[in-house]
Amino acid sequence: MKVGASDDSYYLPAETTREPVKTLDKDAFLQLFVAQLKNQDPMSPQDTGAFMTQLAQFSMVEQLTRLNEGMMQLRRTQELEEAAVLLGKQVKVQTGDGVVEGIVEKAAVIDDEVRIFINGCGYGLDQLIEVAEVAEAAEVVEVSEVSEVSGSEANDSESGSEPDPAGESSGATTVTGR
Repeated sequence: MKVGASDDSYYLPAETTREPVKTLDKDAFLQLFVAQLKNQDPMSPQDTGAFMTQLAQFSMVEQLTRLNEGMMQLRRTQELEEAAVLLGKQVKVQTGDGVVEGIVEKAAVIDDEVRIFINGCGYGLDQLIEVAEVAEAAEVVEVSEVSEVSGSEANDSESGSEPDPAGESSGATTVTGR
């Protein structure tokens, strides 16, 4: 049997150190509590007051976790309401490439963040720098010529004279909206 040369490829690299966790969640707290109960000295059990204190701490951690989750949900709902108010508004958002301006098309929660969409692209509410009402579309203005009747012409028409058959007018214009 032929054996090849040995090299370092079979060894575990040195960078496999584990990064320590800086905070403990409720599951880690419960695991520590159970491990403490399992490994206590049966001849000298821990004081029941200490156990009660630890159970109260565990209960407090659980309640704070639930309170935090509720506050996060409330914040997300409030941000979504704020984004909904922006629908149809003219806004400016600051991006890494500059300022983007447009009308807010929709609001959505994506990856636990409320985003507004302008021209199909999503932006966070923290990028918002300006909000303005959208100017109403200008009404189409029709211009038509109207005869201006002077006092003497009015008297002529009362006396039975015919109006100018050519339809010529004095050139006055009236602007009417739709």
